[in-house]
Amino acid sequence: MSTNKKIILLLLLTGVLSSSAFFFFPEAKALGYSRVLALAFAVVLTQLLAVWYFLSSLGTFKKGLRIAYYLASAGIFAFSFSQFVLPLAIFVTITSTLIANALVVVPYLLGGLLMYAGMYKFARLLEVHYLWRSIPFVLVFSLATTGAAIILPHPTIPLPERTFDLIFGTVAWSDALILSTTILAYRIRQTIGSVYKNALSWFAAGAGVLTLAIFHEFSIKIFFESSWYVGDVSVWIFILTGIVFLKAGMAFKEAGRQVLQLPANASYIDTVIGVAQLVSKPADIDTELDKVRAITAREGSATKHLSPSDEAVLRDVYLRIENYLTTNEPLHAFTKEGLRAGLPDGFLKSLS
Repeated sequence: MSTNKKIILLLLLTGVLSSSAFFFFPEAKALGYSRVLALAFAVVLTQLLAVWYFLSSLGTFKKGLRIAYYLASAGIFAFSFSQFVLPLAIFVTITSTLIANALVVVPYLLGGLLMYAGMYKFARLLEVHYLWRSIPFVLVFSLATTGAAIILPHPTIPLPERTFDLIFGTVAWSDALILSTTILAYRIRQTIGSVYKNALSWFAAGAGVLTLAIFHEFSIKIFFESSWYVGDVSVWIFILTGIVFLKAGMAFKEAGRQVLQLPANASYIDTVIGVAQLVSKPADIDTELDKVRAITAREGSATKHLSPSDEAVLRDVYLRIENYLTTNEPLHAFTKEGLRAGLPDGFLKSLS
């Protein structure tokens, strides 16, 4: 089944499960919160599905990348938990102000921190050197954003000033961290190998939509608290966030399944280029690929019969890339047998 069909099927299932708010929760119906509760369920379910796809795809990856995605997935899970605040308020009478504030603050406090930590770990694995990978810089940026959210004038809202500072300062802190995560993920996407680009593109898009979602939440809760929009459909952008992260999880799972895929009757050049695409840090094998470029730069060399010396160079390049993938590849665990299982018979025989 194609990815798009899976997403449509999962969204239909999410819609059916979320609609249970209209039928099985009389407390919410009595308060007129059935629609809001259904939307909250949809947000939670889409984000939890995304987390499941991320975590279920890690079996073929190395420990460092697994840790990075455990952290990022924990951050997404924390944000999904924030959507439980409304259901809890409906079904549970919380008399402690401290507990009530913690239910609002902690998911935002942890969500942004964990997601950034995951992407920071990812960047370190690939040795991506970038301003947004600097912890001091991101910390100063986040604290400055928090301070601005607290200090800037805002309309009078029915909250004590200290409570406002705690809640909206934390939301601003989280949004700054998610924005940092978005920028760092996009930077990694620019440097990573082609097999992983689609997954990183969708993850960066998901983090970007989440950045907008949190800013959207921050703005409407301050400036439009009494509007019908807040109570009815303001969580739509969180649903979009869940959908994009779900797509990212599926793309990442697909990247984890990558094996050497070559066209029928693949040439020596096709074979070497195909195995090179499995490398997550193309810069590490750029010197070897220069040898391939020197051969393909000759007019017609990609289609004509290669000379024995050219074939020998390409075999040597393949063996060096194979050695890199099985010993130094930072993300994916490859074996010599697994790689050679996808080689054309003629090329495979030539290696021995």
